[in-house]
Amino acid sequence: MRPLTWARREPPLEAAAVAGGATLRAATVRRLRAGARLRVAFGPEWTLVVGDDLPWADGVTYLGWDDGLLVPTTLAPSTPPGLLRHSLPDDALVVLPGAVLTGPAPRRTANPELLA
Repeated sequence: MRPLTWARREPPLEAAAVAGGATLRAATVRRLRAGARLRVAFGPEWTLVVGDDLPWADGVTYLGWDDGLLVPTTLAPSTPPGLLRHSLPDDALVVLPGAVLTGPAPRRTANPELLA
């Protein structure tokens, strides 16, 4: 199997989610407290925010849907996402250069107090 590479995507996908670390989590708490309805999943090193009113923070990657996978809005994987999905764990949420985020998909609006 060839290693996955990435190429610039034009035009970019529409942003449906954003992935990042601690700075994104803090920005998400602020947006939720301001009334945004965002769904959140997170692990020890990452935060994934899904919704229409996405927060902004330094070092984040905006994501869009491509054949059932969330991928960077401005990058396209060398393997078509439909094929790539079959080689990933069932709980894969996001494919990024150098990382696959796995876990349960966020389904409910997040509680800012649980994220803070």
